[in-house]
Amino acid sequence: MTGVGFIGGGIIFQEEDRVVDRTTASAVWVTTALRMSIGAGLFDLTTVSFLLLAFSLVAMVPVERFINLRKQRRSYRIMSLYQQKTLKRYDELFRQYGMSVKKGKQSRTGEVISGNLGIAGIRKTTQKAN
Repeated sequence: MTGVGFIGGGIIFQEEDRVVDRTTASAVWVTTALRMSIGAGLFDLTTVSFLLLAFSLVAMVPVERFINLRKQRRSYRIMSLYQQKTLKRYDELFRQYGMSVKKGKQSRTGEVISGNLGIAGIRKTTQKAN
């Protein structure tokens, strides 16, 4: 079982500020447990467990879609004439709309300041920000 946990852990990845492929890693672990229960001759338990697993994997797809539609992530590259705390004002503006902000690379060339901001929030508020 330790090796299976290691393989499952290797399947889990981090993209930006979220974790992905947890379901796949869990399915690998549960499949191994089901195979062990078959080997132990626990066919009734295996059948019930498999049905619960299949139901939960199918039933969670609409829930996952709902969550993904509700929460959106967008990236902005902001360029403007340099003024004191220019990019901080944009940061504060996004936060007023209830969005989380992740600051990226910022640079200043002469009188122009530019910066990357990644925002995440409810779909309606990210559309208002545009």
